[in-house]
Amino acid sequence: MLADSLLGGAPAYRSEILAYVQDWERELALINTPVSIWQGDCDNWAPPAMAAALAKRLPGFEKLHSLPGLSHYSALAWYLNHFMPSDNLP
Repeated sequence: MLADSLLGGAPAYRSEILAYVQDWERELALINTPVSIWQGDCDNWAPPAMAAALAKRLPGFEKLHSLPGLSHYSALAWYLNHFMPSDNLP
């Protein structure tokens, strides 16, 4: 993924990063569905403080689940293993 992002896909990657750092305050206020956040407590891409700040701004926020010892991608892998068994994936 990193090789694709940083080599031939660099313009698309930069575009995604620029969108990521925009002010999303107005859009967050429009979310009207229940939201739970699953967060690795060792995530350095989207640190736990960022998840907590996001949670405070979501009208439908329900719960922040902290995953001890996990980082960004290991938290994703944990979630997928627990809630999306491989036999359900394409």
